[in-house]
Amino acid sequence: MKFETESATLAEFGTLLLEFRYLSRATGNSTYANLVERALTNMHLDFYGTLKLPSGPFFFNQSSEGAQKNGSTTSNSPALVGLRATKFSSANLVPLEILHDGARLSVGGLGDSYFEYLLKLGIQNPSDAVSRNFFVKFVREANEILLERDGSVHEREVNGKRIPQMAHLSCFLPGALTLARAQLPEIASLLSIDKTEEEAMEKEFFESSRRRMSTIENHSNNKATTDDSPQASIEGNDAHQVADQVETESPPYDAYFPKRAFKNLPERLLKRCFDMYRNSPSGLAPETVVLPPTQARNHSDSGFWKTTKEGAYSLLRPETAESLYYLHYFSTSEQEKETYRVMGAHIFQSMVHAGFLPFQGFLSVIDVRQGGRTLNSCPMQTFVLGETLTYLYLLFKSGRTVTGPGGEKKVEPVLSLDKWVFNTEAHPLPVFTEDHDEL
Repeated sequence: MKFETESATLAEFGTLLLEFRYLSRATGNSTYANLVERALTNMHLDFYGTLKLPSGPFFFNQSSEGAQKNGSTTSNSPALVGLRATKFSSANLVPLEILHDGARLSVGGLGDSYFEYLLKLGIQNPSDAVSRNFFVKFVREANEILLERDGSVHEREVNGKRIPQMAHLSCFLPGALTLARAQLPEIASLLSIDKTEEEAMEKEFFESSRRRMSTIENHSNNKATTDDSPQASIEGNDAHQVADQVETESPPYDAYFPKRAFKNLPERLLKRCFDMYRNSPSGLAPETVVLPPTQARNHSDSGFWKTTKEGAYSLLRPETAESLYYLHYFSTSEQEKETYRVMGAHIFQSMVHAGFLPFQGFLSVIDVRQGGRTLNSCPMQTFVLGETLTYLYLLFKSGRTVTGPGGEKKVEPVLSLDKWVFNTEAHPLPVFTEDHDEL
């Protein structure tokens, strides 16, 4: 078999797995499900026996186990299990080689649907414990390596170097975590924390913070006495250098909060995703935003928005609308639900104002930094109708009121997520029941 391209991406491996499993169930032909299992086996169980890994802080730990497998003299017991690099040198599943040129650690482009389907495979087929376990490992590792304390999500090169940008494609994650929190006990436990434990960690953290601030102030005062400039206090690159030094000497926030870092994680991620819209002159999120150095991060609401010419366009992507739908669906607070609907209304109104033309539809916006219309002449993206507007519709669509056996009334959603799971293109597929297992 000849492939059209020499490389393949993680998202390509992860796409169609839900669909092929359902196709086998619907047709009675196990061929499609067998292909899914073959792909999962290569990606999960046999992954490290055949994969040629690059050297780097996230791929190797201190163990020498497995060094002979890959014919390497480097200690190469994998440190990452759930979080995978995004690009491979061959579309043939075995052997895989990570591409150094273009391969990244990312929950956005080239990897998003794979991570999404780890979760949804476990929901579609309750007996698929392997995919669920890999999703839990992915969440732990992504939180440690890619997620930042303020809710933003950066990327890394395979050698560990931080790429200071956040892609809108990563904004599926708040919704996926919300879905997982509701349906997977492992994630529900991970995203919760005992109050007593939280208070103890907070006390330790704030004591450490005072020590760190004292170090910075001492440096600032010393510099002011040796520099004639009235602006001699710590600032600019010097501030970054001192902050780097302090960060090295004293563990960061998440080191004191190994579990606290997970609390309200979907909500914190969603806030940063919506900031991409709220702080945009056009009201639309760009494809990517630039992240400042962690130590210099402005944590104010208005400080999170900067993009480049290359990342300033908008294809009217669905990821934030998707996450709004999931957080709205599972929220038990009417106030929270209304907040999510207001966010969705902002997105839709901005789409109409900046991206809609009569008889042409919703077109891509060339530069969201401009307040007016800067439309692309290319046709409307298929996912605008298939996903973005679908999730916004479900966000606002009221469920139907039904009467229970005892006369009690309750509102049923348009689609019950106990019975349906959305694929990556927002098409609902039925959840397998215990009395009709997958082939």
